[in-house]
Parts: sequence; structure tokens; C-alpha cells
Amino acid sequence: MTQELTQARADATAAVAVAEQEALEAAQLLEALEERVRDGDDTVTPNEIASARELGNFARLRADATARKAVAAQETARTAAVHELRAEIEQHSQDRGTQYAQMLRSAEDLLRAFLDATAADNEQMRQWRQRMIELGIPEVNAYGPPAEEHAGLGYSQQMVSSKSLTVDERRIPTVEPEYWLRLLLTRLTREAHGFSHIQQATRSVGNGADMYERLEALDAPTG
Repeated sequence: MTQELTQARADATAAVAVAEQEALEAAQLLEALEERVRDGDDTVTPNEIASARELGNFARLRADATARKAVAAQETARTAAVHELRAEIEQHSQDRGTQYAQMLRSAEDLLRAFLDATAADNEQMRQWRQRMIELGIPEVNAYGPPAEEHAGLGYSQQMVSSKSLTVDERRIPTVEPEYWLRLLLTRLTREAHGFSHIQQATRSVGNGADMYERLEALDAPTG
């Protein structure tokens, strides 16, 4: 509801209240004069009764007129508010779809760059792992670092999700883009539904660490 419409309704209510009060007072004056005549007061004249009745009728007419003007004023203000609302909606909706499409295109370009980068990285990892195999470097497990005789190099390919290279005690895992994109979408969805950043980060990642910190941790030595 616009401020103009609210003010118009308040003004109309006040004006009608004043007019109704005047009509009520005029009616009460007539009733008082008539009651005095019934009580035998000879000082009340017919002209006073007639004048009071005319005043009451006129006050009632003015009250009715004020009420009609109030309705008309409120309707005028409402009509203006409706047109104002329509103008706001039309202005807001002009470029809405275009803006959203541009945002999603930008997001798509960034996500495609992420997918391309991880695909290239994983291919490089696969090639290095294959070279290790060809050089007779054995696969390692989680119980210890690679042997020094292989320059501290090793690899693991037990499962797709655990494929990694090892340099001394540093594990360099394969990056699964689908996994990280699922975390991102989960994060955004939960934020859209009112979950706090801490809540959704904990639930999305599992160990409480932020997903971006986990990605950045791929660069850190592990032991």
C-alpha cells in the first residue's frame, strides 16, 4: 500500500468522523428541544424546533456527502496506487530474463572452464601414472610412503575416487569435478532455503571444513 493511499484513507476517515459528529450533535439538539416541549417547557418555539430539524437534516446531508467524497478520494488514490504498482512491475520485468540468462551464461562459462581444467589435470595424472607403471614403480597403499629407490614416487588406483599419485609422503589425488559441483549446488540450495553458512558447510562437506579450503589443501604437503 502506497503512502498516498494510506494518507487518503486516513484523511477520509477523519473527515467522515467530523461530519458524523456534527450530524449527531444536530440530532441531539433537536431531540433535546422536543423533550423540553414534552416536559411542558413553554419557552421552546416552533421556529426553534423547525430550525433544529433543518439543521439536523442539513448536517446529515453533509455527512452523506462527506462519506461519498471520501469513497471517491480513496478510489482515486487506489487507482493511482494500482497504476504505480503496474509501472513498477513492468519496469522490473523488462530485462529480468536477459539479466538472468547472462548470469547463467557466465556461470556456465566458469563451470566449463573448471571442467576443462580438471579434465586436463586428470589426463596428465593418468599419463604420469602410466609412466610410473612402465618404469616399474609399484603401487602404494595407505600404510606408508613409496620406497626411496623409486625417488619417492608411487601411485594408487584401487578405486576411481582414490586414484592418486604420491611424492614422498605427499598424496596428490585425482580431482572429481562432479563431486565438487554437487557440493557447490548443495551449498547454494541450502543457502537459498535459509541454512546458515556454517550449517550448510558442515553438512555439505562432512568433516566441517569449507569446500574451498579442501580444494586449496590439494596443494599442501600431506603426511
